Amino acid sequence: LEKTLCNLLALFNQVYIILDALDECSGYLRVLKWLKELLVQSGLKLHILVTTRPQESIRRELDIMGSEYLSLHEQHANDDIAFYIQTTLKTQTSFSSMDQSLHQNIFRTLNDLAEGMFRWVALQLEELSTCYSDGDLEGQLGRLPATLDETYSRIIEKIPKRLQEDALKFLEWLAFSFEPLTSRELVQIIGINMDYKIGGTTSPFNSRNVYRDPNDIVSVCSGLVLHSGGEYYKIKLAHFSVKEYLMDSSIGGRPSSFHLEKQLSHSHITKMCLIYL
Repeated sequence: LEKTLCNLLALFNQVYIILDALDECSGYLRVLKWLKELLVQSGLKLHILVTTRPQESIRRELDIMGSEYLSLHEQHANDDIAFYIQTTLKTQTSFSSMDQSLHQNIFRTLNDLAEGMFRWVALQLEELSTCYSDGDLEGQLGRLPATLDETYSRIIEKIPKRLQEDALKFLEWLAFSFEPLTSRELVQIIGINMDYKIGGTTSPFNSRNVYRDPNDIVSVCSGLVLHSGGEYYKIKLAHFSVKEYLMDSSIGGRPSSFHLEKQLSHSHITKMCLIYL
């Protein structure tokens, strides 16, 4: 792939490459090394734009490449967030029946507490859209989670107990699978018997545990996953912060089972694959 791209670069007088959210790439140091090699080979005709959260290891590598920086301050993000809140309140059906005073209350509260966090605002709006009375909505506004991590903890706590094990398996696969998964593929893991032993009395797979509608995965993990559309659509984590939340051992107030460790998760996934085969 690298060789192919180099050959393509040779066909153009000026080349522009945009890398969004570099910090969310697990192999970002390898990517930066490759970019440096491209710059050496291509010279001044190659222009690269990288977006990333502040991260010292990335900054050091970019400094070596002679990069220029543009910092997007919180105020710039807050202006966009204000516009996003206003647009959502005007266009989303679930908010259309509310009177103007409620719209103003939602806008003022979310805008004041956002602190530049788009994802936090989006999740609060999603939750507020399910409030069916003015009193319920005002109560929800008065007890909003202060942080994104607290928001994710509340989302997980709302998953019915009987479905939490399913949700954890879905999230583990989505966090560490090497390939994108469709809902039809992902739903199969619920039927895998992790206690299966060769020569034992239990079956390795129970199809009765598999969801009748694979797309129900999105409902079980609402707020934590997204789909790409289609009959059996691709499913992914809703945001990189979901994976960060699941892997951060320092977070308090989270159900203990919803903490993932990379090596252990890969071991779980490998075992499930072997049992399934």
